[in-house]
Amino acid sequence: MVCPATDDFPAKFERLEDVDIHRFALPLGETPARLAVEFAVGFVQVTLKLAKLRARGRIDVLHVCNPPEIYWPLAYPLRALGTRFLFDHHDLAPEMYRAKFRKGNDLVHRILLFLERRTYAAADAALVTNESYRRIATGRTKMSTESVTTVRSGPSVERFAVMSQDLTVRKGAEHLLVFLGEVGEQDGVEALVEASAELLRRGIDVHTLVIGDGPGKAAVEDLAAELGVANTFSFVGRVSDDAELSRLLSSADVGVVPDPNTDWSRHSTMNKVMEYMFFGLAIAAFDLIETRVSAEEAAIYATPDDTSSLADAIQTLLLDPQERSRRGEFGRQRLHQSLSWEHSAPELLSVYAELTRQNSAGSVS
Repeated sequence: MVCPATDDFPAKFERLEDVDIHRFALPLGETPARLAVEFAVGFVQVTLKLAKLRARGRIDVLHVCNPPEIYWPLAYPLRALGTRFLFDHHDLAPEMYRAKFRKGNDLVHRILLFLERRTYAAADAALVTNESYRRIATGRTKMSTESVTTVRSGPSVERFAVMSQDLTVRKGAEHLLVFLGEVGEQDGVEALVEASAELLRRGIDVHTLVIGDGPGKAAVEDLAAELGVANTFSFVGRVSDDAELSRLLSSADVGVVPDPNTDWSRHSTMNKVMEYMFFGLAIAAFDLIETRVSAEEAAIYATPDDTSSLADAIQTLLLDPQERSRRGEFGRQRLHQSLSWEHSAPELLSVYAELTRQNSAGSVS
């Protein structure tokens, strides 16, 4: 594993669960200019790390996740040395750029589309997280259908544990809402603040727990203060300890998915949806394509970008414990029966097996 260092994981090298992790320093950016610097530094650092690893022996598969789609040039020299290039398409970078910066079809957007096409063109095989991404891969990038495998990124059933509710988490309120994920411009946490404020105006006693961090956190906190509901929110930041995360999610009544209606969010699978489902949480969500594919009857769906409609969905679940329990149990069973990582792992392993078989057969060009 080659990846950036973080405050929580600063070591340049360590071994975790039999995985050798090589980290490098990386300046993070939020503006397009700063992101360009981040990508350039990242490319150089990854190239140097891979060169050192290749000097120790053959790399059978280079498995590259996005964003950004900048590592495709490495596929060509490494392929000559016996390496297969596997592209793991986790985010629609052109659509995310437009959602994050509220841009149109500008130069940066066109560059991101170019990088996406070049990455698919360089790949021996590709992984996608859902069928929307598969259609994009075989449509606008012209990747052959047989080279694209859907590997959903649901949580492992061994990762978390459902616990008894810890009532202290709700800070004395009757109901507890939870949001889990990145807090950025494209994630819609402001809509959750507005919906929570609406519920309080209706006389519904709620406390809202925001688990996650990101560049939009300060703006969300400011909005909560502006609406006079700051004392009904707990912003706990990122939680990397699975036991602590299990305690918090087990204590909630409803999981909220407030992602705004964009080309990126409509076609992306939100991991928080399936994490809520693991804990048997009923979900209130804006009605987006892949959110509905994942949650099905585990959620009540609100009109996209309508915070009053989102408040209605949450209210329905909070005031009807039987409906909340029914939807939560549907989600829990769906997660365990078809969406957990245990159902996806065989697909990933089959791709690795095929790529290494091709190497063994001497078919590397």
